[in-house]
Amino acid sequence: MNACVIYNSKTGNTKKIAYSIAKSVNIEAYAVQDVIDLSKVDILFLGDGNYAGNCSSAMQHFIENTLKEISVKHIVIFGTYGGLTNAMQKMRRRLQDLNLPIVPEEFGTKGRAWVFINMFHPNKDALHEADLFAKSIITAYTK
Repeated sequence: MNACVIYNSKTGNTKKIAYSIAKSVNIEAYAVQDVIDLSKVDILFLGDGNYAGNCSSAMQHFIENTLKEISVKHIVIFGTYGGLTNAMQKMRRRLQDLNLPIVPEEFGTKGRAWVFINMFHPNKDALHEADLFAKSIITAYTK
């Protein structure tokens, strides 16, 4: 099994989840801007925050210009949000429009937003849930 995490994080929330996922299943995490070889990746954990109800422009660019050119077997969406969860749904639709192989499972959790909203998130419980989620994905899709 060859897997990795690609994430975008403007505030650090999604980065925390990305690195927790990577550590829990012993894989690497990379920022979406990093140039890496994805040609041998079977499972790709793809994470972003929610920015005014959308995924980031960096993630949109990655999906439309990089992902459609490679053959990943399973794409797993995860993300963080201050309130709305629309970005993950929009990311899923964008991936579906490109006929990319998205698994039905996804992981989302609160992230700190503005000054006081979700102030201590993602917290240790959210990181633990992300770890369990990642382990379940690896188990389910590496049979």
